[in-house]
Order: sequence, then structure tokens, then C-alpha cells
Amino acid sequence: MNSRLAGTRAHYAQVMEKGSPAKYDRDLKLEALVPVVRGELPVLVFADRSREIRNAVEFCDKQKLRMILAGGEEAYKVKDLLRSKAFPSSSGRC
Repeated sequence: MNSRLAGTRAHYAQVMEKGSPAKYDRDLKLEALVPVVRGELPVLVFADRSREIRNAVEFCDKQKLRMILAGGEEAYKVKDLLRSKAFPSSSGRC
């Protein structure tokens, strides 16, 4: 999945910067991710378990994406990791 995302990301970046989108098959779902890939919008990640949170942080680091953690029931278990990366979080609990 990571190599597919990287290839798609590169393709869309090239289309948006150098070519006319009319010359390519359009995928509106992927086009909606362009602001995320450019760093203009963060990815909202729903993860509760510490393993899921670590995986999401690793993925976003590798892809150079900004991330907001939603949920995060076990975020206290990986608080040092989250602090080191300065990811904002939203527990959704009052």
C-alpha cells in the first residue's frame, strides 16, 4: 500500500504542477487528498490502541503527512512518542 500511495502521490503532483488534468483519467477520491499530501491539511487518524497509534505515527512520518489523532484511548501508553512528534489529539470525550 505504501508504494502504491507514493506512486499515486507522485503522479498527481506531476499532473497538478506540469500537465493538464484533462489528459489523465481522474480519480476524485485521490484528488481530494492533494491538500493532505501537500501539507495544507492534516490527516485525521482514528486509533485507540497503542499499537494502532504507533503504526499511524510511523506511516505519517514516512509519508511526511501531518496527523491529528482522534480517539486515542491508549495514548497515555505512547505519550512520549506523541510528544516527540508534537501531534495534536482529540479524545472526543467530555
